[in-house]
Amino acid sequence: FSLIQILYQKGYSREEVIDLFAFIDWVMRLPEYLEKSLWRKLEKIEEEKRMPYITSVQRIGREEGRLEGRLEGKLEGRLEGKQEGAKKLLSRLLTLKFKENPETLSTLLKPLSLEQIEELSTKIFEAQTFEQMKTWIYQMQS
Repeated sequence: FSLIQILYQKGYSREEVIDLFAFIDWVMRLPEYLEKSLWRKLEKIEEEKRMPYITSVQRIGREEGRLEGRLEGKLEGRLEGKQEGAKKLLSRLLTLKFKENPETLSTLLKPLSLEQIEELSTKIFEAQTFEQMKTWIYQMQS
């Protein structure tokens, strides 16, 4: 922020400041709360100088990008939560059926996708031994 403020004070053009900020943004991503704080301060400078730092179209584009990113993050989080829940349930069923150590099961199941976990969930009824289940797990991992 101080750098951008100094550039404005030294008379750098809007385009030069935008180019520099785009480079900084590309090299170093700020945490969201710091980015919001920076934007509020820049808007204040814009008002004082009556020199827009970015156009309203650019600002809207950035906001839409952030919203899209948040939505993607929420969906990804839900999928990860569903996957973890399925792994815990399968681990619990395997522990009950084969009396295996839950930590061992957790390690075995960790690299598997949700689809693989769902497939294994049906195979638990076919398996006669834990070794059979381990064989299927290892086959899925390769």
